[in-house]
Amino acid sequence: MSVIGKHGGAMRKLGLQPLTGAEKQRRHRERVKARLAEADRLKAILAAGPGNVLPGLSAFYDNVLGEIGATPAEREALVAQLPTIQSDLRMFLLVRAQTDLEQFRAMMRKRKASLLARLDGANSNEKP
Repeated sequence: MSVIGKHGGAMRKLGLQPLTGAEKQRRHRERVKARLAEADRLKAILAAGPGNVLPGLSAFYDNVLGEIGATPAEREALVAQLPTIQSDLRMFLLVRAQTDLEQFRAMMRKRKASLLARLDGANSNEKP
């Protein structure tokens, strides 16, 4: 629901009271801070070098090893190789992401082309 404010702009309502300028600024600051915190978190994850294993990867890999029947000693020895495994995973995901992106873009181009063809066909049908 929106209400026209005293300066002609629309004001959103929260309950029965419209939001004040200060409340809008506070909410905006909170959203910006949340975005910056998320960006910092993602930068830290992406900057994880060979000696810095992604959070959760160790537990995930340990669970996978458990599923295939590795003994605790084997699991411990293999989890120690996580930096190498992480770089392999990163390369695999990078190649996969590039392939997925290319396929998606090709699909979008194809959709746009067929839409244009349909529009051209519709326009030619309208003209006698």
